[in-house]
Amino acid sequence: MALQSRCFEPSQDEVEALHQLIVDCWQAYGPAVTFHIGDLHWRLRSQPGRSPERDIRLWYEKDQLSAFAWFDSPDSGDLLCHPRVERDIVEPLLLEWLECEARSRDASDFTVGAFSSDKIRAELLTARGYQKQLSFLHHLQRSLDAPLSAIAIAENYSISTTTVADLYITRDCDIGCF
Repeated sequence: MALQSRCFEPSQDEVEALHQLIVDCWQAYGPAVTFHIGDLHWRLRSQPGRSPERDIRLWYEKDQLSAFAWFDSPDSGDLLCHPRVERDIVEPLLLEWLECEARSRDASDFTVGAFSSDKIRAELLTARGYQKQLSFLHHLQRSLDAPLSAIAIAENYSISTTTVADLYITRDCDIGCF
């Protein structure tokens, strides 16, 4: 496997490639993936001090996106490999890039998420000196086969669907941000 890495370039093609990689991971692993499709568009929105071109590194094999690492806050990063790649070989490359970024940005207590069921990631993080945190990532899910029960709403609160008025609008974004 000959992987080449480069910085993210904010184009519709690259956003679509990231989107497809996430979809492929969810199809292969179900909800046992730390990055979901909502994360992609949420993190690509315009944020002070954040730059997708600087914060995201992509790994390609030929013309196919195989993995990415995302330095998504001053003290944490995320990474994702396509199901076709050998994670035990590729994830160390991604983590090394994240750690270099963390050092270059003077990050302290750098964190990378892993589910307890993800033995490959857990072994990698443990071998590199990471320590398990009890409150980093909570992943909640439930079956939709059974009907949802009514929810009691506190006085002066309401629940509604998201509308256009709720979205963060940016006029100079050419990568599909809200």
